[in-house]
Amino acid sequence: MSDETAPLDPDDPAFDALFADPPEGAEVDGLPDGDYEDLDEAGRLAARYSIQDGKLEGPAEFYEDGALTQTCAFRAGRLHGRCLIYEGEALVQETTYVDGVLDGEAVEYEDGGPTSRIAFKDGRPHGTAEFYEEDRLVQRSTFDQGYLEGESLFFDEAGEVAQRLPFAAGLRQGKSTLYDQGRRLVEIDFQDDRQTGLLVTYGPNGRPMAKIPFKDGLKEGEARYFDPDGRLVKSETFKADKPDGPTREYLPGGPCVKQSPFVAGQLTGWAIEFTPKGKEAFRQRFEAGEPVGPKEEKTAFGWRALEAAPDDGEG
Repeated sequence: MSDETAPLDPDDPAFDALFADPPEGAEVDGLPDGDYEDLDEAGRLAARYSIQDGKLEGPAEFYEDGALTQTCAFRAGRLHGRCLIYEGEALVQETTYVDGVLDGEAVEYEDGGPTSRIAFKDGRPHGTAEFYEEDRLVQRSTFDQGYLEGESLFFDEAGEVAQRLPFAAGLRQGKSTLYDQGRRLVEIDFQDDRQTGLLVTYGPNGRPMAKIPFKDGLKEGEARYFDPDGRLVKSETFKADKPDGPTREYLPGGPCVKQSPFVAGQLTGWAIEFTPKGKEAFRQRFEAGEPVGPKEEKTAFGWRALEAAPDDGEG
């Protein structure tokens, strides 16, 4: 699975940066109750707000170089209600606070359109989160008290689902599926955020083309490969992500016609080719991926070395 399809991660500093900094308030220490307007050095409006019991209360506006940058609401000195942030004259962020913490939908904008909509509760993502590119929905996820929960969906340019990625308590958990224009391409099993289980690829006719076992993100066990009709054509054994054990090639749905032994990713031992009836026909010995003798042909009188091998026997 590529990083391009990775969902929003609430533990990522980039996520915290979305809504970590609340709108700035005015310096009100020591001010008596009342309504205020602050001016900058050029005499332009810098802030408009109210003080009650020595704290910010009610709607407030803040300006930079005379241009509106923030509108917020306060209660007893804490952000409480709707807050809007502007760059130039464009709205770039819209949030809702309850007693100083995010609570409700938070929206970020770019060029007039939303780039994200995230539901918050008690300062943490909780509920639906959506992300957009050029007004096109590209991801929809669900959060439970700050953690990804349930199925995250990723969408292609046509608006069709390109990937389904399940989560439990913030960890990838279960079967993820990738699609191309509605056609299933790949299924990937996850356990506790690690790729563990089968990776299955599918052909245009919907039949499996490969079934590859993984453990903790590494290939582990026997992988099997199929032709478009679903017939076995190859198998190979992995250990810690490297070929380790026999690799076999088959006539489609028929007998093995080639067997190559691997140790820690290198061809080691006798590579043997078989006739369609399963009898030994050729062999060659390898050590650490290199041939250590000539290729041999099986004859009625035993094994005979060939002067030049058609190939090196590696499967």
